[in-house]
Amino acid sequence: MKRKGVLLVVAVVIAAVGASLVLLYVNGLAGAAKANESLVKVLAATEVIEPGQTAEQAQAEGKLALTEIPQSSVVKGALTSVETIGDKVALSTIYPGEQILAAKFGTTAASKQTLTIPKGQLAVSLELSDPARVAGFVTPGSHVVIFVSSAVTATDTTAESNFTRILVPNVEVIGVGETTVLSAASDKADDASTEEVPKTILTVALDQADAERVIFASGTGGLTFGLLAEGTKITPGKGVTSADLLK
Repeated sequence: MKRKGVLLVVAVVIAAVGASLVLLYVNGLAGAAKANESLVKVLAATEVIEPGQTAEQAQAEGKLALTEIPQSSVVKGALTSVETIGDKVALSTIYPGEQILAAKFGTTAASKQTLTIPKGQLAVSLELSDPARVAGFVTPGSHVVIFVSSAVTATDTTAESNFTRILVPNVEVIGVGETTVLSAASDKADDASTEEVPKTILTVALDQADAERVIFASGTGGLTFGLLAEGTKITPGKGVTSADLLK
Protein backbone atom coordinates (compact mmCIF):
# COMPACT_ATOMS: atom_id res chain seq x y z
CA MET A 1 0.00 0.00 0.00
CA LYS A 2 2.83 2.31 0.92
CA ARG A 3 4.60 1.39 -2.31
CA LYS A 4 1.57 2.46 -4.36
CA GLY A 5 1.53 5.83 -2.54
CA VAL A 6 5.18 6.41 -3.30
CA LEU A 7 4.67 5.54 -6.97
CA LEU A 8 1.73 7.97 -7.13
CA VAL A 9 3.82 10.81 -5.71
CA VAL A 10 6.63 10.07 -8.15
CA ALA A 11 4.20 10.09 -11.06
CA VAL A 12 2.81 13.46 -10.02
CA VAL A 13 6.32 14.94 -9.75
CA ILE A 14 7.29 13.59 -13.17
CA ALA A 15 4.12 15.06 -14.71
CA ALA A 16 4.80 18.46 -13.14
CA VAL A 17 8.39 18.48 -14.38
CA GLY A 18 7.21 17.51 -17.84
CA ALA A 19 4.65 20.32 -17.94
CA SER A 20 7.28 22.82 -16.83
CA LEU A 21 9.66 21.68 -19.56
CA VAL A 22 6.92 22.04 -22.17
CA LEU A 23 6.09 25.55 -20.93
CA LEU A 24 9.73 26.58 -21.03
CA TYR A 25 10.02 25.20 -24.55
CA VAL A 26 6.94 27.13 -25.75
CA ASN A 27 8.13 30.35 -24.13
CA GLY A 28 11.49 29.85 -25.71
CA LEU A 29 9.94 29.53 -29.13
CA ALA A 30 7.82 32.67 -28.54
CA GLY A 31 10.87 34.59 -27.39
CA ALA A 32 12.85 33.47 -30.40
CA ALA A 33 9.99 34.46 -32.69
CA LYS A 34 9.80 37.89 -31.07
CA ALA A 35 13.56 38.33 -31.30
CA ASN A 36 13.40 37.53 -34.99
CA GLU A 37 10.48 39.93 -35.59
CA SER A 38 11.42 42.91 -37.74
CA LEU A 39 11.62 46.32 -36.07
CA VAL A 40 10.13 49.44 -37.65
CA LYS A 41 10.52 53.12 -36.87
CA VAL A 42 7.55 55.26 -35.84
CA LEU A 43 7.24 58.77 -34.46
CA ALA A 44 6.57 58.80 -30.72
CA ALA A 45 6.29 61.41 -27.98
CA THR A 46 9.26 61.75 -25.64
CA GLU A 47 7.63 64.43 -23.46
CA VAL A 48 4.09 65.57 -22.73
CA ILE A 49 2.54 67.48 -25.65
CA GLU A 50 -0.17 69.85 -24.47
CA PRO A 51 -3.42 70.50 -26.37
CA GLY A 52 -2.98 73.42 -28.77
CA GLN A 53 0.70 72.81 -29.51
CA THR A 54 1.51 72.20 -33.16
CA ALA A 55 3.41 69.15 -34.30
CA GLU A 56 6.18 71.39 -35.65
CA GLN A 57 6.54 73.12 -32.29
CA ALA A 58 6.65 69.80 -30.48
CA GLN A 59 9.35 68.54 -32.81
CA ALA A 60 11.37 71.76 -32.47
CA GLU A 61 11.26 71.38 -28.68
CA GLY A 62 12.50 67.79 -28.86
CA LYS A 63 9.20 66.24 -27.81
CA LEU A 64 9.10 63.87 -30.80
CA ALA A 65 11.54 61.19 -31.90
CA LEU A 66 11.69 58.18 -34.21
CA THR A 67 11.53 55.01 -32.13
CA GLU A 68 12.13 51.38 -33.15
CA ILE A 69 9.38 48.97 -32.09
CA PRO A 70 8.30 45.47 -33.20
CA GLN A 71 6.09 45.40 -36.27
CA SER A 72 3.25 43.81 -34.29
CA SER A 73 3.20 46.76 -31.84
CA VAL A 74 2.69 49.47 -34.47
CA VAL A 75 -0.65 51.25 -34.12
CA LYS A 76 -2.62 51.61 -37.35
CA GLY A 77 -2.01 55.08 -38.76
CA ALA A 78 1.26 55.69 -36.90
CA LEU A 79 3.39 58.37 -38.58
CA THR A 80 7.11 58.54 -39.26
CA SER A 81 7.27 62.32 -39.73
CA VAL A 82 5.26 65.49 -39.10
CA GLU A 83 5.15 66.37 -42.79
CA THR A 84 1.37 66.00 -43.06
CA ILE A 85 0.49 67.44 -39.63
CA GLY A 86 3.16 70.09 -39.12
CA ASP A 87 0.82 73.08 -38.70
CA LYS A 88 -1.93 71.16 -36.92
CA VAL A 89 -2.39 71.22 -33.15
CA ALA A 90 -2.71 68.44 -30.61
CA LEU A 91 -6.40 67.84 -29.90
CA SER A 92 -5.71 66.40 -26.44
CA THR A 93 -2.76 65.69 -24.17
CA ILE A 94 -0.23 63.27 -25.70
CA TYR A 95 1.94 61.43 -23.16
CA PRO A 96 5.52 60.13 -23.46
CA GLY A 97 5.68 56.84 -25.33
CA GLU A 98 2.51 57.39 -27.34
CA GLN A 99 2.79 56.80 -31.07
CA ILE A 100 1.92 59.87 -33.12
CA LEU A 101 -1.26 59.50 -35.17
CA ALA A 102 -2.74 61.99 -37.60
CA ALA A 103 -6.08 61.59 -35.80
CA LYS A 104 -4.55 63.12 -32.67
CA PHE A 105 -3.97 66.44 -34.44
CA GLY A 106 -6.40 68.91 -35.97
CA THR A 107 -7.14 72.58 -36.55
CA THR A 108 -8.69 73.35 -33.15
CA ALA A 109 -7.51 72.09 -29.77
CA ALA A 110 -9.96 70.92 -27.15
CA SER A 111 -10.41 73.56 -24.48
CA LYS A 112 -8.32 72.87 -21.39
CA GLN A 113 -10.63 74.91 -19.21
CA THR A 114 -14.32 75.52 -18.98
CA LEU A 115 -15.84 78.77 -17.82
CA THR A 116 -17.18 78.44 -14.29
CA ILE A 117 -20.05 80.88 -13.70
CA PRO A 118 -21.20 81.46 -10.09
CA LYS A 119 -24.69 80.11 -9.44
CA GLY A 120 -27.45 82.62 -10.22
CA GLN A 121 -25.20 84.89 -12.31
CA LEU A 122 -24.33 85.21 -15.98
CA ALA A 123 -21.09 85.88 -17.84
CA VAL A 124 -20.50 89.13 -19.73
CA SER A 125 -17.37 89.87 -21.77
CA LEU A 126 -15.86 93.35 -22.14
CA GLU A 127 -13.01 94.59 -24.31
CA LEU A 128 -10.66 96.86 -22.36
CA SER A 129 -7.35 98.58 -23.01
CA ASP A 130 -4.35 97.83 -20.81
CA PRO A 131 -4.80 100.90 -18.56
CA ALA A 132 -8.51 100.14 -18.16
CA ARG A 133 -7.70 96.64 -16.86
CA VAL A 134 -5.02 97.71 -14.36
CA ALA A 135 -2.16 97.09 -16.80
CA GLY A 136 -2.76 93.36 -16.97
CA PHE A 137 -2.82 92.65 -13.23
CA VAL A 138 -6.47 91.56 -13.41
CA THR A 139 -6.60 87.75 -13.61
CA PRO A 140 -9.36 85.12 -13.29
CA GLY A 141 -10.55 85.16 -9.68
CA SER A 142 -9.79 88.86 -9.19
CA HIS A 143 -12.46 91.14 -7.80
CA VAL A 144 -12.80 94.57 -9.38
CA VAL A 145 -14.87 97.72 -9.12
CA ILE A 146 -16.22 98.94 -12.47
CA PHE A 147 -16.13 102.67 -13.15
CA VAL A 148 -18.02 104.33 -15.98
CA SER A 149 -17.05 107.59 -17.64
CA SER A 150 -19.36 109.51 -19.92
CA ALA A 151 -18.68 109.85 -23.61
CA VAL A 152 -18.68 113.62 -24.14
CA THR A 153 -19.22 115.07 -27.61
CA ALA A 154 -18.09 118.48 -28.87
CA THR A 155 -21.60 119.90 -28.42
CA ASP A 156 -22.25 118.27 -25.05
CA THR A 157 -19.80 119.81 -22.57
CA THR A 158 -21.94 120.55 -19.53
CA ALA A 159 -20.63 119.52 -16.13
CA GLU A 160 -23.46 117.05 -15.71
CA SER A 161 -22.66 115.26 -18.98
CA ASN A 162 -18.98 114.82 -18.14
CA PHE A 163 -18.54 112.43 -15.23
CA THR A 164 -16.85 109.35 -13.79
CA ARG A 165 -18.60 107.24 -11.17
CA ILE A 166 -18.86 103.73 -9.80
CA LEU A 167 -21.13 101.51 -11.87
CA VAL A 168 -20.75 98.20 -10.00
CA PRO A 169 -18.80 98.10 -6.70
CA ASN A 170 -17.65 94.48 -6.66
CA VAL A 171 -17.43 92.07 -9.58
CA GLU A 172 -15.61 88.76 -9.96
CA VAL A 173 -13.48 88.28 -13.08
CA ILE A 174 -13.94 84.70 -14.34
CA GLY A 175 -11.98 84.81 -17.59
CA VAL A 176 -9.22 86.71 -19.39
CA GLY A 177 -8.67 86.34 -23.12
CA GLU A 178 -5.69 87.06 -25.31
CA THR A 179 -4.52 90.61 -25.99
CA THR A 180 -5.13 91.96 -29.50
CA VAL A 181 -3.42 95.04 -30.93
CA LEU A 182 -5.92 97.29 -32.71
CA SER A 183 -5.38 100.41 -34.77
CA ALA A 184 -7.16 103.50 -33.51
CA ALA A 185 -7.23 107.14 -34.60
CA SER A 186 -5.14 109.48 -32.49
CA ASP A 187 -7.16 111.61 -30.05
CA LYS A 188 -5.02 114.69 -30.74
CA ALA A 189 -6.80 117.38 -32.72
CA ASP A 190 -3.78 118.17 -34.92
CA ASP A 191 -2.75 114.57 -35.49
CA ALA A 192 -4.37 112.55 -38.29
CA SER A 193 -2.27 109.43 -37.65
CA THR A 194 -3.32 106.18 -36.06
CA GLU A 195 -1.87 104.40 -33.06
CA GLU A 196 -1.77 100.79 -31.97
CA VAL A 197 -3.88 100.09 -28.89
CA PRO A 198 -3.63 96.70 -27.16
CA LYS A 199 -7.01 95.46 -25.98
CA THR A 200 -8.04 92.38 -24.04
CA ILE A 201 -11.39 90.69 -23.54
CA LEU A 202 -12.26 90.12 -19.89
CA THR A 203 -15.27 88.10 -18.73
CA VAL A 204 -17.07 88.98 -15.49
CA ALA A 205 -19.93 87.43 -13.52
CA LEU A 206 -22.98 89.65 -12.98
CA ASP A 207 -26.63 89.41 -12.09
CA GLN A 208 -29.16 90.46 -14.71
CA ALA A 209 -29.61 94.06 -13.54
CA ASP A 210 -25.87 94.79 -13.38
CA ALA A 211 -25.29 92.99 -16.67
CA GLU A 212 -27.78 95.27 -18.40
CA ARG A 213 -26.13 98.38 -16.94
CA VAL A 214 -22.62 97.27 -17.82
CA ILE A 215 -23.55 96.32 -21.39
CA PHE A 216 -25.34 99.62 -21.91
CA ALA A 217 -22.45 101.60 -20.40
CA SER A 218 -19.86 99.80 -22.52
CA GLY A 219 -21.63 101.01 -25.65
CA THR A 220 -22.18 104.60 -24.58
CA GLY A 221 -19.23 105.41 -22.33
CA GLY A 222 -15.86 104.19 -21.19
CA LEU A 223 -15.40 101.43 -18.62
CA THR A 224 -12.43 101.09 -16.30
CA PHE A 225 -11.65 98.32 -13.81
CA GLY A 226 -10.17 99.01 -10.39
CA LEU A 227 -8.50 96.01 -8.74
CA LEU A 228 -9.83 95.38 -5.23
CA ALA A 229 -7.63 94.26 -2.36
CA GLU A 230 -8.98 92.06 0.42
CA GLY A 231 -11.00 94.26 2.78
CA THR A 232 -11.28 97.23 0.41
CA LYS A 233 -14.47 99.21 1.07
CA ILE A 234 -16.23 100.73 -1.93
CA THR A 235 -18.97 103.31 -1.44
CA PRO A 236 -21.01 104.14 -4.55
CA GLY A 237 -21.88 107.84 -4.83
CA LYS A 238 -22.67 110.58 -7.28
CA GLY A 239 -19.17 110.37 -8.77
CA VAL A 240 -17.05 113.21 -10.08
CA THR A 241 -17.82 115.78 -12.77
CA SER A 242 -15.58 118.39 -14.35
CA ALA A 243 -17.01 120.92 -11.90
CA ASP A 244 -15.73 118.85 -8.96
CA LEU A 245 -12.09 118.56 -10.03
CA LEU A 246 -10.82 121.81 -8.51
CA LYS A 247 -12.99 121.89 -5.41
